[in-house]
Amino acid sequence: MSIYDVLAADHREVIGLLKKAEKAEGETRQTLLNTIIDALSAHALAEGEVLYDQLEDASDDVHELIMEAHEEHLSAARLMKELLDPQVNDERRLAKTTLLREQIEHHVEEEEGEMFTKARKLINAEAAEALAGEFLAKKELLMARPVAARIDEAIATEEALARGGAPKKSTRPMNGMKAAAAPR
Repeated sequence: MSIYDVLAADHREVIGLLKKAEKAEGETRQTLLNTIIDALSAHALAEGEVLYDQLEDASDDVHELIMEAHEEHLSAARLMKELLDPQVNDERRLAKTTLLREQIEHHVEEEEGEMFTKARKLINAEAAEALAGEFLAKKELLMARPVAARIDEAIATEEALARGGAPKKSTRPMNGMKAAAAPR
């Protein structure tokens, strides 16, 4: 399986769970949201570190897609933090759940469409499979950490990028890239 297959499977799972959470009420909704937030917070951090860092310097248009994806991750992380707040009433929790689903659906549409299409032109099949393994390993490590810490890390990382901070550059060699990165 490639990185694209693994990410798409995660996307489908989270969107399906969000739809269930929208139909649920009270404790059932919160239990589903806890599951979603646990998976989504690890997914977003691992995705950024494994795929986005790999593509960061590919070209200006890919860079723009990556920056937009980081902004979407920041918005999702903030919503996840709000959804974990026990002070939020069920009516507001439903509204926030719907907003999170809509944002994730938008993010997935762009990522699986335009970003994956461009990434497939840059990353060969062997490297895409290796990235899938790296993503799964990173996600597993992240899942061992408390969810609140993951969300705080995601918010801090994305806010630093939004202020113009340099993204964490991958220490991986760019093996598997089909073409040299265009200078920006």
